[in-house]
Amino acid sequence: MSVLVFSFSDIFPVASSYSWSNPVSNPSGAITGGQSGANESSISGTLTNITSSSATLTYTVTPSNLADGCVGEDFIITITVNPEPQIDNIYLSLCNGDSFDVTPDDIYGNVPVGVTYTWTVIDLSNVITGQLDGSGSSIYGNNLTNTSSSCADLVYTVSPSSSDGCIGNDFTITVTVGSSADCDDCGLSINDFSHEIISYPNPTSNFVYFNSDVELEVIVYNILGKHLIHEFVTDKLDISFLEKGTYIINIINGINRSTHKIIKN
Repeated sequence: MSVLVFSFSDIFPVASSYSWSNPVSNPSGAITGGQSGANESSISGTLTNITSSSATLTYTVTPSNLADGCVGEDFIITITVNPEPQIDNIYLSLCNGDSFDVTPDDIYGNVPVGVTYTWTVIDLSNVITGQLDGSGSSIYGNNLTNTSSSCADLVYTVSPSSSDGCIGNDFTITVTVGSSADCDDCGLSINDFSHEIISYPNPTSNFVYFNSDVELEVIVYNILGKHLIHEFVTDKLDISFLEKGTYIINIINGINRSTHKIIKN
């Protein structure tokens, strides 16, 4: 999503006022904020592109001179509003020594084509090695090693920038790295939140079941952080189409979040 504030007056034909009907968005509905105007001294507005692609808004404007009633010929204003990347925070869980490489897509928010990223990393416990600040078309960390005996988190603060030069708000990637003693010790408790949500069985072949009385947001990643599934469920999630392997499930209920590692047989 991107927001453009504009105002046109001096560059158009001299007139006492301008009037225009509702502008036309292409694609339809991609840009919001365009409104009609009557007898205005300038053409202005605040436009928002709610898509991940460039879009245009076209105004057909009638100039007039209120003093003598003369009306000029209509003219056209076409405004291009480029998208601004707006990406949700991301949560990953890794075994000790693992790597990740994340390329956000629209499931994380609004991600235009060609976004590049610049990031800095903070080790909250000062026990992880291998992390580096960086930039590129994806966010990555190689051979992240936890030297402690318990789970530890890295927080990547990422600034996204589109190919059109629109800079989005920073987002974070929180990476939980398992301890040197056991790579399966992080975020794997079966009782979650105040509703005691339970996910089972593990390993599984077709479905992951949830014992929950509320709707849950469930996101599934592979071990490299690639998004595979994003659904809202209350009782079960179909993973039958996934290949055999290890996957990370994020379970979200409002502000509460839990990360689980599952094995698909």
